[in-house]
Amino acid sequence: MKVLSNLLGNDTKINANVIALKDKNDNGYTLDGEKVILYNDSTGTNGNITLEDNIENYRFYEIYFSREGNNYSSIRMSTDFLTNIQLLVAVYLGNITRLYTDSITISGTSLTRNYSRYINFPDSPATYNVGANTGLLIYKVIGYK
Repeated sequence: MKVLSNLLGNDTKINANVIALKDKNDNGYTLDGEKVILYNDSTGTNGNITLEDNIENYRFYEIYFSREGNNYSSIRMSTDFLTNIQLLVAVYLGNITRLYTDSITISGTSLTRNYSRYINFPDSPATYNVGANTGLLIYKVIGYK
């Protein structure tokens, strides 16, 4: 067991497999409670999602996503933050780096896409360009009580 006195504010001992986070009020939490899969699709979706349970029943959530089945990423957030969540994936395409971003909002059992965009950053100094994209693929949403 490891002591996480800085994160939790005391000499709390937790197992190595327990996740420790802070909420927006700087309170430390461990995610040693129930873990529930709220959405799971092995092929992913770039559309809106209906979750298996109300997101507000959880302290934290985790979203797993990628760009076209490559460049996987995830975020872990407190349920204090449910609007304008930014999912980001960076991809190097030979002579440019492209940053894909999706803005989502979660409310109740609905995960809704606000917009999907990309921005190109060329290797050599030049102008960048921005465009719409088809959206990042979301594979899994997990809630932690």
